[in-house]
Amino acid sequence: MTSIISETDFRAMTGKPRRSKYGNVRVEHNGIKFDSKAEYNYFLKLERREEKGEVSNIRHQVPFVLKGENGQIVAVYNADFVFYDSVTGRERVVDVKGNKGGKGTITPVFRLKAKLMQDNHGITVEVVS
Repeated sequence: MTSIISETDFRAMTGKPRRSKYGNVRVEHNGIKFDSKAEYNYFLKLERREEKGEVSNIRHQVPFVLKGENGQIVAVYNADFVFYDSVTGRERVVDVKGNKGGKGTITPVFRLKAKLMQDNHGITVEVVS
């Protein structure tokens, strides 16, 4: 007789966590959860720049409502980081992408949300890896 178990039960029995879609490894630091090592490392760079007075008001996972032409909400974009850059004299919105063969993980959905950010809020999302 054959038994069928759920994926959750299988993972619990084998101890194998589910692999992330893009191969990223989540990191937690001082109670802050990061979606990837790359995002965590970028945060550490921002902290060092903040100590030097180069950046301020660092915010993580900032939601932006995105609307279509009819004014209806079509999506929410969560920026990895939003901060004020004293060197450039402006607020920056940054999305950290892993680097797979130089392309990173820029998906069609991300491209659409980045265009909507420009259209809705006049903000260019900067992609860093």
